[in-house]
Amino acid sequence: MDASTDFTPKKATPPSPPPPGPIRLTKAKSQGASHNMLLEAGDLVVAVNGILWSRLASVRKAISNLVENDAGPVLLTIWRKGQVFNVFTDTPLDGKWKVLDEPEVSQLEGIKPTKLPKDNKRLARFVIYAGSGSEAEVVELRRSFWAMLVPPFWLIFHAQWEALVGLLCVLLTAFVINPWFGTALYLAICVYVGSRQISLLQFAMTREGKRKIMVLAAASDLEAQDVALRFDEKLQFKFAPRAANVSDDVDIGLI
Repeated sequence: MDASTDFTPKKATPPSPPPPGPIRLTKAKSQGASHNMLLEAGDLVVAVNGILWSRLASVRKAISNLVENDAGPVLLTIWRKGQVFNVFTDTPLDGKWKVLDEPEVSQLEGIKPTKLPKDNKRLARFVIYAGSGSEAEVVELRRSFWAMLVPPFWLIFHAQWEALVGLLCVLLTAFVINPWFGTALYLAICVYVGSRQISLLQFAMTREGKRKIMVLAAASDLEAQDVALRFDEKLQFKFAPRAANVSDDVDIGLI
């Protein structure tokens, strides 16, 4: 048969994979990873563990592989409205994501991702809470040994005065009834506060009428304040933020 009259159907060429690029959240879920990180539609993941998107074959796959290999919390650098910040995730991304097209990628030139420190303990999770006005507070989502060792002083440090007064009244009453009972109760409170300290702090923020507005990873609460102020300069924290001592290993922002 003449080759020119060969009507054998040819196999379709599989579409080429999209070029590597940052990924944009087009729709967040009402619960799950994107919700817990308070990500918004339009947010871009531009780096994973300090590695820029241009050095990754697939941003989303890189995150999934790190999570599956139990490599610890994965540090994501997020681009939002011309600013960058960092978040930790322990699970793969959910929601709807789209690889950015080349014309839009060119607008992101100059982004400098945070370098992942050799000691991950230098970075911690923080939540920014804001009230109906401009008052705001930072809650660190990392356990403190002092919360279990000396709950009253831990409450003083976090300005939880109502909880402190209630705790002291209960303990004094218990010690008046019986010193051994008071001691046992104090030890029980130490264990309870030590294990529930993060949820207690978040409950206190909710009780005061404050809501979560941002979740981020930072080296200190002052750095977390500084990052939050980049997105909303009207926020007023109890302790005035000063320039965070950001080392070369933890550099956030644009070149």
